[in-house]
Amino acid sequence: MSLLYAPRADGLPIELRCERGASIEQFETQLDALQRLITVAAQQPSTRNLLTVWNGAGTEIEVYRGVTVTPRPAKSVDYRDFPLRLSRANTQTIVDRWWAMMDDLRPIPQIMTALKYQPGYLDSDFFLLATVLDRLSDAWTNLPGLLSAEQYNGMKEAASRLEVPEQFNVDNRPVFHARVVAILETLSDEVWEKVRIDRDSWLASMKRHRNLVAHSSEQRLAHREFMIGPGLRALRAATDVIVTLVVAQHLGIDGDALVFAADRLNVKRIKVHDQYILTFNNNGIGRL
Repeated sequence: MSLLYAPRADGLPIELRCERGASIEQFETQLDALQRLITVAAQQPSTRNLLTVWNGAGTEIEVYRGVTVTPRPAKSVDYRDFPLRLSRANTQTIVDRWWAMMDDLRPIPQIMTALKYQPGYLDSDFFLLATVLDRLSDAWTNLPGLLSAEQYNGMKEAASRLEVPEQFNVDNRPVFHARVVAILETLSDEVWEKVRIDRDSWLASMKRHRNLVAHSSEQRLAHREFMIGPGLRALRAATDVIVTLVVAQHLGIDGDALVFAADRLNVKRIKVHDQYILTFNNNGIGRL
């Protein structure tokens, strides 16, 4: 089996080839990874309508797949809005790293692209994006635990002497706040200047409202203005943009290219909420 993807006549093609033959299920796995990569690159839904294959006897078979996105009028595409360009010299690096993510970080890439392909409900989308950041920090940063090795071992020994239940867990993982800070610090100041999201207020609001979504019993009437007004919508968009930039950087987009991507994401996703610097307060969107 083979698949050839050529973005432009002068672009670098991407080819998936299996010389030894494979089951349709195996090839579907590769097509799924490629389609998800295109979804991340274009920052919009992508669909596959038809797959033509040949079986061992040489018979041509057409495999249809239902389209679940709402058809839209054709419009010109501005490739400047693509944080990933699958027609450049670093395309192979992007593909290799994306394939590794699909395997090593499952289901994080699957969640990311599902939210692009078919956005769901506001609260659940935001909560999933916060979970994505948490997992990426675990995978891509080397944040030390809260306790030293000596302190941690001493705590485990003390717990064992107390004969606590087996279900009791002594955990030395960094707290959620520290893990998110660590992944944010992988982005340069130039990127933050272009994307125009106030880091401190976004971080405080993201942490606060992640907990409110996860533990709904903690919600009070004072929280409702943020949750049902423009605040949570803007927070979801900002979190999605940050996830996109972190992943793009991991795939090999850096330097001026990443700064440019941050600028375009600001134009497409952030400016609709605030024309200056997007900042958050307890009631919703603030202003510096």
